[in-house]
Amino acid sequence: MDLWINGNFKNIDPAYSNIHQSISQYFANKAQGIVTQYIYRDMKSDAHPKFDNNSPLVQSIQKHSIKPIDTPDKDLTATQLQLKYHYQFPAYLEYMSQLTSRPAMETAIWMIREQNSKLNPTTLAENLAKTSGKDIINSLSVYASANDKLDYKINKVRKDGVNTIITASNNGKIKLPSQLTVKKKNGEVSRYLIDGFVGEQTLTLDSLTYESVERVSIDWDGVLPDGRRGNNHYFPHSLLKRGPLALTSILGSDYSDRSEIKWGLFPAFNDNDRWMIGGLLTNRGLLDYKPWTVTISPMYSFQTGKIVGQAWTEYDHYFNDSNIKKLHLHAGVKSFDMNQNDFYQYTERYLKTDIGIRLTFAEMDTDKKNSALTLRGIYILEDRPNYDPKEGTYLGLSPLDKKKFIQQIIYDWEKASVLNGTTIRFVAEHQAYRSNQRYLKLSGTLVKRWMFKKDKNIYLRAFVGGFPMNTQSQSSSYQNDFVRGSIALIHQGFNDYTYDEYFFSRKNQNGFYDDQVSLTAGGGFKTPIGSAYSIGMSNRFAAALNGIVDLPFSTRWFPLQLYFDVGTYTTWSNGKFGNNVMYNGGLMLNFADVVRIHFPIIFSEELGNRYKEVHHGFLSRLSFAFDLHKLNFNHSRFYKSFKI
Repeated sequence: MDLWINGNFKNIDPAYSNIHQSISQYFANKAQGIVTQYIYRDMKSDAHPKFDNNSPLVQSIQKHSIKPIDTPDKDLTATQLQLKYHYQFPAYLEYMSQLTSRPAMETAIWMIREQNSKLNPTTLAENLAKTSGKDIINSLSVYASANDKLDYKINKVRKDGVNTIITASNNGKIKLPSQLTVKKKNGEVSRYLIDGFVGEQTLTLDSLTYESVERVSIDWDGVLPDGRRGNNHYFPHSLLKRGPLALTSILGSDYSDRSEIKWGLFPAFNDNDRWMIGGLLTNRGLLDYKPWTVTISPMYSFQTGKIVGQAWTEYDHYFNDSNIKKLHLHAGVKSFDMNQNDFYQYTERYLKTDIGIRLTFAEMDTDKKNSALTLRGIYILEDRPNYDPKEGTYLGLSPLDKKKFIQQIIYDWEKASVLNGTTIRFVAEHQAYRSNQRYLKLSGTLVKRWMFKKDKNIYLRAFVGGFPMNTQSQSSSYQNDFVRGSIALIHQGFNDYTYDEYFFSRKNQNGFYDDQVSLTAGGGFKTPIGSAYSIGMSNRFAAALNGIVDLPFSTRWFPLQLYFDVGTYTTWSNGKFGNNVMYNGGLMLNFADVVRIHFPIIFSEELGNRYKEVHHGFLSRLSFAFDLHKLNFNHSRFYKSFKI
């Protein structure tokens, strides 16, 4: 269809070079009956508009990330171009036919072809006005140049004798004519074209009895630039006026004419809680976007009989014409067991609560560049085991007795293209503990990517961290009750004192689960040696370089890479600070930065001796990384190259 349309329209405006794609999609929709001929006519319970909450068009309107339709192609990013011709323009064409008729729309399109007129939004509108005989130029011009979304809402539907009164409002800044759709209880559907308005409007539908109405909708088809489609529908005889409550799969799409709760079940495991069964309840699907989300994920541990898990809520507010693009608010709670004692048969739980605010700044080239400032407060409670100071016998567990309060300021910057990419992160972290102990830690991470062949890249990561202030800088103890915030070149479960990541093991004493390292935190080394050794840890300063190369013969199913890590860290010994150097290198399999398996081959002397002491055979020396955050489809993610 696209080739045929392109071949029949020779005079396409260069400013709208892909407009033929939208026209071909319009005719494809008509032929298949996807948009109007079947779904909108019958309005069955399982039939939903093409441009609904699950559509990238609606989600982009909510995020203020699209430009007006009449914006020339040269002024759009690649993402905005795709949105324009695959979603915006098809919706615009559907809207044009709503204002007139499908025959008038088709005639207008063929008039442009026959007259060899330049194909662009203006000529389409002018020809449609001629073929339909309707005064639509102004409305179509407002739609095509609209930089502000509208927000139509059905406020109330009430009875007035044999008539039905509908109260609606528009809280947006623009007004456009729209279709009002009424579905009766007997399945009959009526459509009314209403004038555009701003503010509140009262509509009277003569000879329509209130008792016969099942649903009233403004812009049921979803063709208007309305980012809040949930208030476009009204069910006057239902308890939930915005639509029936539906319990749907987390994998399903989100629709505006019902109140949805997404659910899911999954198994989970860690070294302390062992096997768990988990559940998920949320108002947002994996592929959907909502400005405000709530997610609850409880889990039951068959080993301990405890309820563990996590929950969080997030809110996004987007700004127009501001140096700040988005305000993001987050609050969450997370609780699992982080240690166990088999002899005395107890497990230690942690309870983490965190709140954060992130400001994303507006950039001219939003498709390739982003920057954000984050403020976080992390409050952690941990169980404390009590022992007799003389006898050493176990006295019992003090639930959630140990307290930590950590403050962070984080600045992120990224720039990406097909051929290369850069990310930078600066973190300032403070914690006060044990009456007079405290630290201020500054760290920075730079990640670079260069493509040397299709789907083959070179990655370089630089990490540096130090303490402008640390009352325990001369301590030879690391990351425990007495010394906190230590820097780790080998970031393992016991180093994750903020509990931001997901580790199978938290104490790293022995076993397969202790071979997990972090993908993103610390120095990036891939040789876990457990909490019994302090190699690679510092209370003063540490730095590292990590390099990764995609091997030319690697494939999607065999993503083999070569890696090398080198780092230095400062320790206190014999009354002075000294620098230590270590390195490791080898091969790894990298599956989409979610799961990585490392095959270490070379080591610096001390690191190699310790690693071989803990891991006796080659297979036991394999390590792995598992990053559950990469599976969060609800959040924008950096390019693949940004994960080392």
